[in-house]
Amino acid sequence: GHTAGAPLIGSFVVSGESYEEMERSAVEGTRRLLTTANAGNSHSRISEAFSLDWLCSALAGCVWLEKTEMELRYAVRGDITDYSVRTAAGDCLGVSVTRACGASFDAESACALLE
Repeated sequence: GHTAGAPLIGSFVVSGESYEEMERSAVEGTRRLLTTANAGNSHSRISEAFSLDWLCSALAGCVWLEKTEMELRYAVRGDITDYSVRTAAGDCLGVSVTRACGASFDAESACALLE
């Protein structure tokens, strides 16, 4: 199980076929992230959509897209969050997505990236 407060780390390989599958995803928020402008570029939109698809799958569909990057409002200036999700328990969580590449990228490398 996942420990509350600990980063949730997932990985997936992106291919043209998986991108087409994602466009047809049953996860409503995935299509919304793909088609909504964000503060990054097209690679950001794709990474964010893939991450939401993965997150919904990993958490058995118990999270839903709440707000996209451009819909979120902040009380102070600083780093921004990629999107927020609402959990089945009613909690709202911010999600930040990072892309990492490499054949030897493992859990230890992921934890170092998050620090």
